[in-house]
Amino acid sequence: MKMYRAQILLDPQQHRVLRDIARRQRRSISSVVRDLISNQLLELKEKEDNQIRHHLAVIDRIEEHKRVVLARRGKRPIAADIAGIIKSNRDERDGNILNEDQPIGN
Repeated sequence: MKMYRAQILLDPQQHRVLRDIARRQRRSISSVVRDLISNQLLELKEKEDNQIRHHLAVIDRIEEHKRVVLARRGKRPIAADIAGIIKSNRDERDGNILNEDQPIGN
């Protein structure tokens, strides 16, 4: 197995703990650190995989909800002009902001 040299700085407590673990296990500090890093990388990968699975499950639930809503509506999608609704809301908000800037009594 090809290895790469990496230098890391440890605080005294980290070094002491790693040295004690290495002595108890009759291994080098480098070997202990490599195992700890490998375990942490596996754990991070599992967390990422779980997060992806969770997001995919959420998407599946959204798709199922969409199917249920469409079934209730007799397969007719909601006919809404989303861009128009957003524009209307923005225009209304802008109008409210402009009205707030007007001095009272004018």
